[in-house]
Amino acid sequence: MSIKEVKIGTKLELEVTDSFNSDKNYLYVSQLLDIIDEENIVIAAPITESRLAFVPNNSRIVVVLNHPKYGLIAFDGILVSKDTQDSISLFYLNITGDFYKIQRRNHYRLEIMLDAYYYEFLDNLPVKMQDTNGISYIKEYTKDISGSGACIVTNNELSDGTHLILKIELPDGSEIETRGIVIRSFRSDNINTVKYNTGVKFTAMSKKNEELLIKFIFKKQKEILNQKRT
Repeated sequence: MSIKEVKIGTKLELEVTDSFNSDKNYLYVSQLLDIIDEENIVIAAPITESRLAFVPNNSRIVVVLNHPKYGLIAFDGILVSKDTQDSISLFYLNITGDFYKIQRRNHYRLEIMLDAYYYEFLDNLPVKMQDTNGISYIKEYTKDISGSGACIVTNNELSDGTHLILKIELPDGSEIETRGIVIRSFRSDNINTVKYNTGVKFTAMSKKNEELLIKFIFKKQKEILNQKRT
């Protein structure tokens, strides 16, 4: 396929190889801003922890995107230069290889138990997250999680289409906040107590939280793969 088949504004996942340690990669979220020609594109400089990510020129980058026709695909590139236009930081990438299909890493479903807190709300709030300091959350836990949703073990059966605000705690103490919608809820096989496996699709998450979640899942996936190899 051609880069010109990719829509401007498409979300990109960047896997950047550490210039000083070839065994270490960093994962960032970006966006396609412009296509110069078949081999050169402009993307948004990734932001991590509210700051621009440090990526040296000539860094090798694997760019991953979800194409409506071809599915999850990737290509290799090199960061040629950087610039700032209208207060927007830009990366200029040279495409060094053909497109290729990859596994849906950003939708890899990680089986893990994490503390999860949810609150039901009506779907008429503004898109921007509201101040939730006064909200009483219900504490549950996850059965698994991916970049696009999670299965939460709940005491109550939640109806399909229920809108939630979720807070999920990661092992390092950081917290992810997102909106979600219940897509299914069914009784689990737990014979001692009544529990429900509640599937939630994420519908609104900040770029910072999305990046934090993807990095966490990717790190755990690599740990699992390394354990299987040993």
